[in-house]
Amino acid sequence: MSEKITERKCQGCQKIQDRSLMLKITRHYKTGKIHINPASDVTGRSVYVCKNEQCIKILLKKKRIEKNFKDNPFSLSELKASLEGTLHQ
Repeated sequence: MSEKITERKCQGCQKIQDRSLMLKITRHYKTGKIHINPASDVTGRSVYVCKNEQCIKILLKKKRIEKNFKDNPFSLSELKASLEGTLHQ
């Protein structure tokens, strides 16, 4: 029996892909701290985006992170800096 592939929707381009090929942005449910590609022990609300510059720019431009994480405040400037750092790696 083959292993099931878990797919998620990119919040940039809106395409459905295997989640192992995407960046995962998670807001911890208690602290509200944002984690990029966290270990499996971080629980909370998550957003997935393709690992390319164009999708990350769309994600930030259309404010899809703010829409998905609207119930808890977080540091948007810190998140943008982290995402831009992942683009240059």
